[in-house]
This record gives sequence, C-alpha cells and structure tokens, in this order.
Amino acid sequence: MKAQDQGTRELFNDLQQQNSWFALVALIPSLISLLYSLLYWFVFEDQISALFNFICCLGFSISIVINHYGRGYLARWWLMLISVVNLIGISTVIFGPASGAHYYFLLHPLGVFFVFTQKQFVERSSVAVIATLCFLFCHYFQGEPMVQLSNDQINGMFNLSIVSIALSIFASMTFFGNKIAKQKQQLHELANKDLLTQINNRRSFFSNVNQLFTDSVAANRSLAIIMLDLDNFKLVNDQHGHQVGDYVLAHTAQLIAEHNRSGDVFARYGGEEFIIALPETSLEQAQSIAERLRNLLASEVIRINKLELTLTASMGVAEFSDQITSLSELINCADKALYQAKCRGRDCVVCHAAA
Repeated sequence: MKAQDQGTRELFNDLQQQNSWFALVALIPSLISLLYSLLYWFVFEDQISALFNFICCLGFSISIVINHYGRGYLARWWLMLISVVNLIGISTVIFGPASGAHYYFLLHPLGVFFVFTQKQFVERSSVAVIATLCFLFCHYFQGEPMVQLSNDQINGMFNLSIVSIALSIFASMTFFGNKIAKQKQQLHELANKDLLTQINNRRSFFSNVNQLFTDSVAANRSLAIIMLDLDNFKLVNDQHGHQVGDYVLAHTAQLIAEHNRSGDVFARYGGEEFIIALPETSLEQAQSIAERLRNLLASEVIRINKLELTLTASMGVAEFSDQITSLSELINCADKALYQAKCRGRDCVVCHAAA
C-alpha cells in the first residue's frame, strides 16, 4: 500500500510539474499560427489560408484554457489534434507537400516529452506513431493544392519551415541539456548530503578527507579529527518524540556548520554523532576549537513546540602522527578519545594521547 501511495504521489507531482508550464508549450504553436496567418494575409494575399491558420491559432489557445481549468490530459490531446489538423490542412489541401509544412510532424516525437509525463508512455508512443503516419501521408500526397504559389514562394515557405524546425530542435536540446545537468547536480547532492541535517554525509566525508589525509602525509602537514556525540540524546527521542529529535539534530548541525572554519570538513557520522576534519591544525588548536564548540552547544537553547531544550556534547580529538597509517586509524583514535570523554561524565573534551 505504501509503495502504491508513493507511486501515486510521484505521478501527481509529475503531472503538476507538466501543468505548470504547459501554457508556455501551447503558446508557441499559437503564435506560429498567428504569424503564418498574417503572412498569408499580407504577403501571399490568401485570405482562406490566413483564416484557416487563425482558426488553428484559436484552437491552440483553447488548449491553454482547458488546461487552466484542470483538464490537463484533455488539453494535451486537444493540442495534438489541432496540430495534426493544422499541418495536414496546409501540407495537402492548401499548399501541398512542396511547402514543407509537414516536416513539422518530425517535431512531435520530441514534443511529447514536453507535453506528456514520463509515466504516460502509451500516450507518448501513440503521438509519435500518429505523427509519423501523418508525415508519410502528407509527403506522398498527390492531390492538387488549393493555393498555387510561385516557385520562389514555395522555396521561401520550405526554407522557413526548415529553419523553424532547426531552431525548435536546438531549443529543445538546450532545455533537456539544462534539465539533465540540474538532475545530475541533485543526484550529487542526494549522494553526498545528509537529508536530515543538510550537511555532508559519511560517504562525502571520506571522499573529501581521504585526499586531505594523503596530502598531509605527503607534505608532512598536521591534520586533526574531532568526533562529537550529543549527550543523552536518546532521552530527547524517548521523552519528546522523534520529530523533536530530528529538529534538534538539524539545528545542532547547522549551528556547528556556521561556526566551522571554511577549510574544515564537517559531516554527520551516524545517529547523533558528528565528525570534523581540520586540515593544518595541531592537537592543541583542535582541542581549543572543540572546547569552543562544546561551550557553544551547552549555551544554546533550542526552542520547538513551546519546548526549550539544552544539550551538551562529548568530544574526542586526535591528530595525525607518524604512528598513524590511515584515515580510518586516525578516526579510530578520535573515537577512543570520545569514549573516554563519555566515561569521564560527558560534556567534556578528551585528546588522544599518542603512543
């Protein structure tokens, strides 16, 4: 049932996103039909063709109105129907295939990605098949067109169609390229950010700090680690609920992030445990930073749902030395120091003593 509900929500969000800019998509053929209508009226002096395109312009506009009143699915098919009528009329009855208007059908398989959602695979496929059949019908149409144009006029219309199609394809590829880049950025953030606290997750921490550790070893530079654990955090969840506990974690993470140095790497290590990597920082400097953070957290009053909560934190500090051969070993040293801080009564900072 949960999976079904999730699928329904995803479909609803997808449809809502499509509806939000459908008016813009439908507006493009409306304007094109209006421009062609003016072209036929004033340049070709063909009132019938101009009237036909103006009626199609109104038809495209009606799809915007239908979509506005919440009938998005009907609006999409109405848009497709008017487009088919418009292109078949121009490419067969009015000007014939030589005008090149039927080449606009080649845009329909691309346009379905704008008009229909990813879930509507059958609709996308149907439009693509219909557009292909219509293109072939118009391309091989043998009837005599109603409007006889000169060769220069025919060539002009054909070239205009090709240029319009090329620009439409370029605009579409630009749109999809930007969309893919945005989704890649979102996936990167999902893979590297902790969703609750919006700071680095454990994976991102190791990805960044492994290089820091390698550089520190190669250049013989100092590197310190602070392991931080909120004291008695379980009581917050037990007494006030997990919603309050989640808020406390997020609030604490943002508070620490605001007071970290720009070069430090801060992440949620797991549960109520956080970790900070401090490049080019000695053990004494790291201890001073940890004490400052400990005092900051102890003095912070967290307000939520008329509650006022205060928390303390225990911290373990370790520094890279010749006896440490890996980042995991350095973190393990800080973790041992954290355990000692817990054993000493919490709300304190303990430094790992190098052997």
